[in-house]
Amino acid sequence: MILSLCMQLILSIAAPLRQKTSNRFVIFLVWSSYLMADWFPFGPPGGPDTITAFSLEDNALWLRRLVGLVAQLSVFQYIFIKTLPNNRLLVPTVLMFVAGVINYGERTRALL
Repeated sequence: MILSLCMQLILSIAAPLRQKTSNRFVIFLVWSSYLMADWFPFGPPGGPDTITAFSLEDNALWLRRLVGLVAQLSVFQYIFIKTLPNNRLLVPTVLMFVAGVINYGERTRALL
């Protein structure tokens, strides 16, 4: 969760600079944070809202994101059902799930 938050901060601060600078470190930092942010889609709500796609070629990958969303929903459903009898954090879990689905779905829809 902390790693996801750090990546979101990097994207929020550095993403607007990527088109204005030729500094390879800044571009690499934004690119790597953008790619790693997909590993944590159900992290803090909001996601990398400052950058939907790193390059024009990423816009063609909306189907991959949709498949990723369906796969992660399936994994979440399996884990959620397994923890249901003893889950004392049911309400926060559901709230984070809803926020994550909205965020990931929004990002997928933006690439259409």
